[in-house]
Amino acid sequence: MDEFYFHKVTQAEWDSFDEADKAVLSAASYWAYGQLFGPGDYLVTIAMHVNTKEIPTWALQSAWWSDEPNTGQYAKDRPSLPQAKGPWAHYLLVDGYGIPTKPKGDTLPVATNPYIELVIHPVGTDCNNCHIRAGWPPHSKPPKPGESSYQIPDCPKLLEKLTPDSACLQPLTRTDFQWIITDRALK
Repeated sequence: MDEFYFHKVTQAEWDSFDEADKAVLSAASYWAYGQLFGPGDYLVTIAMHVNTKEIPTWALQSAWWSDEPNTGQYAKDRPSLPQAKGPWAHYLLVDGYGIPTKPKGDTLPVATNPYIELVIHPVGTDCNNCHIRAGWPPHSKPPKPGESSYQIPDCPKLLEKLTPDSACLQPLTRTDFQWIITDRALK
């Protein structure tokens, strides 16, 4: 555990979570361990996405834990950060800056997190291809069992290069790459 960033959830913290947060944590825990999540359990950062808008378009960063953090293409040119306390030397980072509003050809930056896109998602994708689909209502038909919210019948080709002008996105009120808005909206 010391090689990961982790936090033990207290009863007070658990009580402060809304029902949607509790449902997500319990579903993930049940899927991985066959039991519900609760106070006394640990949140462990294995992988995460960070979306920021410090530039006019979204910057999509993704970090993940690695047992070989100094090996491979994502370890190249890593800065030495001795002031970074804790387990951060075990994490790698990839980014997809400057997602264009109207991409031209194959110019989209691609960022893929091996834990999120290759494990949690039922099919391979990348940050941009998933987040460009974020909108309300989430889809014209609910996803089939085992499908994620981005696997919508409206845009069936998951690796298709979509733009805001793509026909399958036209019925949606787009939520600027943010799934949390769609996920938390009343249905």
